[in-house]
Amino acid sequence: MEYFGSFVALAAIPYFIGFITLCFWWRWWPLLALFTGWQYTGPLEGDGPGLAVGILLAFFTALGAGSGFIASSIVLIGRATTSRMLNPVVVLPSVFALGFGIPMLFYHAQAKQRDALFAPPPDTCFIKTYAAKLGELDLALPSAPGLAFLKMGSPRMYGLAHNPDVRSLCSEATAEAIQLRLLSLSLQGPSYARTPQASEFFCSRKHPQYPWAAMVCKAPNFNEPVINRPLSITLTTSDHVDWSTSERKRIGDHSPSIRSDGLTIYKSEGGMLLQRPDGYLANCSLIRNASYLSCSAKEKLTAELTISYQFNTLESDFLRATPLISSRARTFIQSLQR
Repeated sequence: MEYFGSFVALAAIPYFIGFITLCFWWRWWPLLALFTGWQYTGPLEGDGPGLAVGILLAFFTALGAGSGFIASSIVLIGRATTSRMLNPVVVLPSVFALGFGIPMLFYHAQAKQRDALFAPPPDTCFIKTYAAKLGELDLALPSAPGLAFLKMGSPRMYGLAHNPDVRSLCSEATAEAIQLRLLSLSLQGPSYARTPQASEFFCSRKHPQYPWAAMVCKAPNFNEPVINRPLSITLTTSDHVDWSTSERKRIGDHSPSIRSDGLTIYKSEGGMLLQRPDGYLANCSLIRNASYLSCSAKEKLTAELTISYQFNTLESDFLRATPLISSRARTFIQSLQR
């Protein structure tokens, strides 16, 4: 709603030009010149913010032209029938107001509805934790940025720092735990939709019980990659598929190289698999113009649950760092347990 006045002002100019042009038919040529100019200067081509503005200008110009044509036609009918009600002084401003006012009223109603949807819920909804169950784990989920989940039997992703989702969860909250099929914790970079109020409420307080809290609240600096720390963690019910076996099949028949410290490396065009002597396996790729690896790993957390996580590391640090990364990922999940 805060930009409604600017939107009206922006839309009124092309609408007025289109209305005046076709309201008086003998002045149709400016409209032709306008659309011809758009054709050759290309405001309706490409992408980005310029395309949205170009579409907006074209729409309201066409709407104004249509309203002007209707107004002019009504005036001509009035002259032919000598009707006083169809006087130009009455018809022109009425059609102008209706043609422009109806879309504005629709936009205003939509904006009010959108503002109501994204308005922050009561503070109690941010303070409380939400009981959930994933496999045999009993969880207590806070309203924190980076946290999202999928309910059992539902394709909808819920974000615990997203005002509409927090309001929905708060209103539906019961003593019974929410049954989950996936839990995601994004510790850096883009995550599921979040709203500023929800993130600020969590990040304005200290949370010693959550060792990951400072990470989700810190603005990511992509010029300084995070090394040897989980970047995102996903917890799902087990699919009973041996991930290491399927990954080796994907690599194919490429012969591995074995370093003196016991690290086995399987390389292919699509990336590489790094395997520790104890069987731990990670799927990695070398980041272009950088010296570190971007990796993902998947492990059994329990008989029913699988934990997977993404991280960056140096090839020379792989044997030393991955046990710490794995332990940290498990600790982050444990902090969410009841």
